[in-house]
Amino acid sequence: MRTDTLLSPPTDAPADAPTDLARLVDEAAARAAAVDRGELDLRPTLRELGAAGLLDLGLPGGPGSLADQATVVHELARVCTATAFSVWAHRTALDYLARWGSEEIQRTLVPALVAGERPGATAMATAFQAALGLRELTVTARELDGRVVLDGTIPWASNLFTDGAVVVLPARTEAGRNLVVAITTDQAGVRLRPYPELLALGSTASTTVTLEGVEVAVGRVLTDRFLDFLADVRPSFLLLQTALCLGLADASIAASGPRHEGTLSTFRADHDSLLARRADLDAVYRRRLDAPDPADDELVRLRLEASELAVEATRHEAAVTGGAGYLAASATARRLREAAFLPIQSPTEAQLRWELSRSR
Repeated sequence: MRTDTLLSPPTDAPADAPTDLARLVDEAAARAAAVDRGELDLRPTLRELGAAGLLDLGLPGGPGSLADQATVVHELARVCTATAFSVWAHRTALDYLARWGSEEIQRTLVPALVAGERPGATAMATAFQAALGLRELTVTARELDGRVVLDGTIPWASNLFTDGAVVVLPARTEAGRNLVVAITTDQAGVRLRPYPELLALGSTASTTVTLEGVEVAVGRVLTDRFLDFLADVRPSFLLLQTALCLGLADASIAASGPRHEGTLSTFRADHDSLLARRADLDAVYRRRLDAPDPADDELVRLRLEASELAVEATRHEAAVTGGAGYLAASATARRLREAAFLPIQSPTEAQLRWELSRSR
């Protein structure tokens, strides 16, 4: 593992955590090609990270800080964006549950996600879009005898493994209240569509979910304070996404760095520009990790610019690497395909640009 990472290693984690992170990053790098082809299951990686204490850094009452958790996502993204993305989705769902979960959730679901024994899935894209007035929620909730019954569709989510993954999703009641609810993929009435073949991230168990009469006990309802919930969780949601983008960008910048000789010297100025932009983003990123502000548009701008940097860095790497990078099995080609996901990852590039245009 690199020791000159622009993000710091975990500070308050167990004494052996940095060593465990280095080992797990090396293992993720060794598996990256197979993960990219969709041949490996990422659940064992979540369990290994949980056993090393690397999934709950910065949670209320937990070890470390959000910056420590960002380091984990960043370092994994340098070697395998699919692995880092699965960890981001898991940690984001865990963040929801740890911050807003009932006593029952704190007793049952949170420990299972901290340990990586259950995968976590965030299915809140429509919630953030609904809060901005961009769309309606796609799941309805009928309140019945101390429980809610869910029907509808989750258009897209990841970590949707069939054996009890915990999914956090929004639902709208007949009375017009918006709820945040936790379900598991092994409940009656939960149906996962077959996992489609993707351009990249093939091992992330990403698909569409349909819900038909899914019963949820009141203890699995996180809150009906919908906007308060979204404001509370969005900073870490965006900052950990940004760590993923920066990790991928760093991998491509590092891969293209030693190659600027001969005819490729014409790319040196482009590479220097990427490095300068990366340094500027890091300065802003460090400040926001220390003091995230839910009302700060700079988090949106930071996430957008980190995504754009990763896309441009992978394109630069491909141009510098040449024909060798065009081989489908090459790391360069893998990073190009991984970066192609970032503009459509929720919040999409279009949504981020739209949000920023409204704030001017």
